[in-house]
Amino acid sequence: MELSFKNLIELYKLASLGKVTGGLIHNINGPLQNIGLDLEMTQYMLKKEAEAHGGKESSIIPRLRRIEEELERLNAMIKTSSSRITHEDKNFLNFNEYLEQELFFLNTNLYYKHNVETTLDLSEEPPVIKSLPHDSVLAFGWLLQSVIEEIERVKGKTLHIRALENNGFYEITIVTELNDLVGRVSKIIQKTDFSSDRLTAPENETDIMLILKVFHSDGVIIKTGKGQSADINICFPL
Repeated sequence: MELSFKNLIELYKLASLGKVTGGLIHNINGPLQNIGLDLEMTQYMLKKEAEAHGGKESSIIPRLRRIEEELERLNAMIKTSSSRITHEDKNFLNFNEYLEQELFFLNTNLYYKHNVETTLDLSEEPPVIKSLPHDSVLAFGWLLQSVIEEIERVKGKTLHIRALENNGFYEITIVTELNDLVGRVSKIIQKTDFSSDRLTAPENETDIMLILKVFHSDGVIIKTGKGQSADINICFPL
């Protein structure tokens, strides 16, 4: 399969938009149900208290607070979705905040949500990644999504992400049990001339090829662990 780099990016953006929309619907459903139940109960309690000429006003407050919290969650999800699918300025990126958003949406994958232990080893005050092209932000999200899908496929149980500043780069390491995926990534890196604008992707590897091409074009270095180490290292220039 041969497509231009720009065409591949546009196609993958459309695919990502569909997944974001599906995730948004999934995440909104639960809060909306809770809001509906709480509103019904609140109306019932207000009616009873009115009948009693005052009643216990304090009994309503916790439910009203819960409604407010659910509404705040909905508002946060809408804002996060908007930032992912619009051409928002990402030239200054706080990685911790970005990763939190990505993992939030990945929880729509129920296998990942309920079966995978995710551990994070991040700087409390990460450096701001400057002059970061928007496509690199998308590519990292696509890579993380591919990792989660592969974890589900092989019934993996762990995901570890660490990040540190190293020689002018912000180095992010994804540690998994996915030797097969890491091996495929390594093989593509070794055999591909990413300076070409046209890429011939191996069968079923178009997504990985596109991610690597985006990183290469934006000056982001990606490496894989040696030997039995199932690590993927992404180095963003600071």
